[in-house]
Formats: sequence, C-alpha cells, structure tokens
Amino acid sequence: MKLTRNILVLFLLSLLLDVASAQTSTNPPTISGGLQEIYDAATSSTNSLVEVHALYAPALSKKTGGGIGYFWLINQYAYTGVRLDYVNGGFWMPSGNAALQLPLHPLSKLTFMPTWLSGVKVTPFAYGGIGIPVSGAVVGDVTIPGSVHDNNG
Repeated sequence: MKLTRNILVLFLLSLLLDVASAQTSTNPPTISGGLQEIYDAATSSTNSLVEVHALYAPALSKKTGGGIGYFWLINQYAYTGVRLDYVNGGFWMPSGNAALQLPLHPLSKLTFMPTWLSGVKVTPFAYGGIGIPVSGAVVGDVTIPGSVHDNNG
C-alpha cells in the first residue's frame, strides 16, 4: 500500500511540476562566452524547455527519486540537453542527452476519414544519453553529498 501511494504521489508531482514548453523558433541561441551570456541565453531562449521527472527503481532500497532537465530544441526533429537525477536517498548523476523524433501523420492520405482523425500525429522517437555518478566524489576541496550503494550485495 505504501509503495503504491509513493508511486502515485511521485506521478502526481511530476504532472504538477512539469513545466515543459518548447517554442517554435528555429534559431537556437549562440553562446560566445562568459557566465552572464550563458545565463542570458538560458533564460531568454525560445528553443528550450525545462522538465521535472520522477524515478522509480524497484531493485534499490528506497526505490524512488527524481530529477530535473534542461533541453534545447535544435529543430523539429532533434533536441539535446542536460539532466540531474537523484535516487535512493543519496545517488546523484548528471547526464547529457539527445533525442531524434519524426512527427508523422499516418492517416492524412485517407480522404474518407473524418478531419479530426486524419489529423492525428504520431511521433516515434529515439532517446539516448551518457551520465556519470558523482555521489560521494571529491573534486578539489569539495565533496559531493551522497553515497554509492552496492546494488549487487
């Protein structure tokens, strides 16, 4: 019962917190240098989206987590971005991600179909990324919070 409630709460939170809103501009921002320019490009970009997500890992002891991502729409067929995931009460992992998609209108050529049905859009996609766990890592004088759990023992 508690597990079902946790999954339901995570699902509802991810729906409520989802702020994804891709824009239609086809000119991605350019960054020529400096933290201020990066900040300005990220906050004024018309080709970006932010997403909040829930994670569920049944093999881990605490089983739940979440994360946030920032993505840039390159064109209507591709986007790329970064994510930060937190799971199992102490596991952090940043990652870089990319996706390809192809919007299709499979019923548009069938003239006998009602307009609302012939306008149905299906978008198959491929999503991939690479990440590195950083929990408990030491970078110079900074120790990243969290701990690495042995999931095999």
